[in-house]
Amino acid sequence: MFDSPPEIIPENLAAQEYLYLGQWYKEKHDYDQARSALQRAIETAPGSTVASEAKHYMAQNIPVCSVPKRIMERYDKLLVNMVINSRIILDECRALTLECPDFDWAHCILGDALLQNAKVLEAISALKKAQALNPERITTMISLAEAHIIVMDYESAQAYVRKISTLLPGRREAEATAQNTRERFEQVSRSLQILMAIG
Repeated sequence: MFDSPPEIIPENLAAQEYLYLGQWYKEKHDYDQARSALQRAIETAPGSTVASEAKHYMAQNIPVCSVPKRIMERYDKLLVNMVINSRIILDECRALTLECPDFDWAHCILGDALLQNAKVLEAISALKKAQALNPERITTMISLAEAHIIVMDYESAQAYVRKISTLLPGRREAEATAQNTRERFEQVSRSLQILMAIG
């Protein structure tokens, strides 16, 4: 179709072409253009399988709002530092949510950092803010399920597991869901089954 992603999204493409274009922009970290192209895919063929794929891909891979480049760069650094030491990034995570309150990924990483530091109730609050902004992002729901398992609210954890289950199986865009996300989900599901069986 193109040798490189066009600066301006073309008119009159097929829905599938807009979907591919959105994925291409995402791979180039141009999230605003990706969001726009995916929205075109949804609007071009409403109710279609392609529209469903575009909606799912957008929920999992694109921030819900436009995020300044400097904020995204800080977020990427936080992801790296989370692996090294989640304790040292808590203040920076909080600052990011204040500077860009509609950035769902920022609330999610704050929730994950809080969870790793045993601040479970604060983590749930942050993760619920992320989910309110993007209700179908699987990684957020996995973290919420993990948090509710920790506080032994198995009913809520099970509700998240059920919701995730409806989003994962049989989708052509399954490759958009990272392998580690699927592994986390399977681990949470197994843990929940064991704990509920125990009592």
